[in-house]
Order: sequence, then C-alpha cells, then structure tokens
Amino acid sequence: MEKITRFGVSIEPDLLKKFDKNIKKKGYTNRSEAIRDIIRKDLVTEKNMDFSMENMLHEKNLQMIIPLSFPSRVLSGYLSMGKKKSGERFTQDDLELILTLAESLAMNLERIRLQEEVIFEKAEKEKYDELNRLKTEFISSVSHEIRTPMSSIQGISEMLHGRKIEAEDKREELLRLMARECSRLSRFVRNILDFGKIEQHKTIYNFREADICAVVEEVMKLYRLRLESDGFAVREEYPDKPIYLMIDEDAIKQALTNVLDNAIKYSKEKREIDVLLVDKKKDIEIHIRDKGIGIPEEAQDRIFDGFFRTEEASQIEPKGVGIGLKIVKHIIEAHGGRVRVHSRGHEGSSFVLVLLKHEKHTDH
Repeated sequence: MEKITRFGVSIEPDLLKKFDKNIKKKGYTNRSEAIRDIIRKDLVTEKNMDFSMENMLHEKNLQMIIPLSFPSRVLSGYLSMGKKKSGERFTQDDLELILTLAESLAMNLERIRLQEEVIFEKAEKEKYDELNRLKTEFISSVSHEIRTPMSSIQGISEMLHGRKIEAEDKREELLRLMARECSRLSRFVRNILDFGKIEQHKTIYNFREADICAVVEEVMKLYRLRLESDGFAVREEYPDKPIYLMIDEDAIKQALTNVLDNAIKYSKEKREIDVLLVDKKKDIEIHIRDKGIGIPEEAQDRIFDGFFRTEEASQIEPKGVGIGLKIVKHIIEAHGGRVRVHSRGHEGSSFVLVLLKHEKHTDH
C-alpha cells in the first residue's frame, strides 16, 4: 500500500494517485515535490488524514514510513524512520530533509539497478561469445578427428584395391591399421553421441552381473597389439578369482578405453602403462598409470569438465575435443563409484576408477 504514514497519520493511496495525474498541471517535477506539498498543507489542516495506522507505527516503534519514488516501475520500496534520538517530534525542516534523502536514495538505487543490468548484459554477451567460440572450436575439432581416420582408411583401401601391395605381411599390417582407424572413428563417434545424451540427461545404462576382471582383460586384449606396436611396455595385474559386480559392461569398457587412449596419446618419451585391478573390502579399484606429460595440480579438478584441456595437452594434440574424461566420470558415478587422479607435471598420471561392491554378487 503506497502512502506516507507520519506521526500515526497516513495519506491515502487515492490522494497519491490524484497527485500523480496532476503533477504536470501543478508544476511538480516528480512525486517527491508533490508529497512535500501535501505534508506542508496537511501539517496544518490535517485534511484527508487517516489516524488508523497509529497503532501499527507504535508496535513497530516507527515515526513515519515514506514510499520511495523510483523513476521506473521496476523497483518499489519504503523508507521507515524511527524516533529521533532527542525524543522530540519531527519538524517541518526534518520532513523536508527526509524527503530529499528519500528522493536521493531512490535515484541511487535506480542507478545501481541500471548498473547491474549493464553488468548482467555484458556477462551474458561474454557467455554468448564464449559459447560461440566453443561451438566453432568443437566443430573444427570434430571435423579433424573424423577426417584423419577417414583419410587413412580411404588411402589404405585404395592401396589394397589397386593391388599395389604384394607382400602378404605388408598387406596384413595395412589391414590392422585400417581396423585400428575404424575402431578409433567408432569410439570417437560414440563419445560424441554419449556426450550429447549426458548433457540432455538422457543416458540409460543396462546393469547386469558381470566379472569386472574379465571386462578389464577384454579391453586390454584389444589394446595389447596396438600398445606393443607403438613401443609401450605394459604391466597388468588382476586378482586370482573372478569378481562379480552389477555393471553396464559396454559403458565400463568405454570408460577404460577413454582413459587408455589418453595414456597413449600423451605418452611421448617414456612409454609405460600399468593396468592394475585391486580387490578391496568394500570396492574394486582399477588403476591405469602412465609416464606421460602429467596434469598440473591446478588443472586436476577441471579435467572432468566438458571441453577443458590443459595447455600442454593442447600443444601435443591441438585438435582434441576434451569430452572423454567427462564421460568417464559420468559412467563411473552412474555406477555409484568415483574417479581419482594423481599426477605431477611431466611425471605421468594415475587414474583410479573405483567401483563399489555389492555383497550379494561378490561370492561366486
């Protein structure tokens, strides 16, 4: 309710509306001047006054409530005044000063609102520009990631189709390379599709009981030839007995593949990869360690964000997309687990995928 309550005296909203309509006719520049004129006149005559608010003012220990007159209709508010420290009643001069302060307060609050709008609009524009930049970068990276294996596959197929390679061992090597490029392309497309599902919260996992040791060994079997041909020394350790968990096998394989791909991609000089499956009391830990470029400590919390890549990773692989580890984290957390990373710059990285045990499935 918009009115001035003063010494238990209120000016009704209808009177304020009347003055709003006649501000220009009366020569007022704003409502505050009109209110001042009301107060000057009504201090003496008490015409159109309402004493019904006196009890409310007394309960709240207030002397007056003045509606703030904002230039726009976006903001609204009141200025409440308690008793004077001297205990005296407010004078005409006091009221003039308070109205001036109320007008200044309203103008300053309006200015702050406008400044916040400008800041917000600027932040929105920066966010929009950043999204456009990421979109352009993403499209460029995706094009590169698809074009590279496609070019390799096309080149190899043309060589084989043209019977330019007669040596059987060379033909077998080219076929293995083609199969590898097809697998790389398939993994990349799947990551893109799964990332889209994650962003839209539409990912569905099919959990069933499976031996996690067999799942990890199967992934490593697919990678073993590639690792050996690329000069990697590989160490694998598994428990002596099967360990059954409720998992989505394909999703777990995808998570392992994404971590292994990074380990291979960012290992340049010292080519060593360890894959260890550790059986603990309440969970299973899959350790994947490499001797690659490592991850700076300040970046370790961000590597699981979509499209984030460290500066050194971008230098080694300029066209990477930066979604693989986000997918890894989503998959493992969907299984009730967690992902840990331990790394020092230029000393390699260790990723630990932790999967919780379910007692009724462990004894087989």
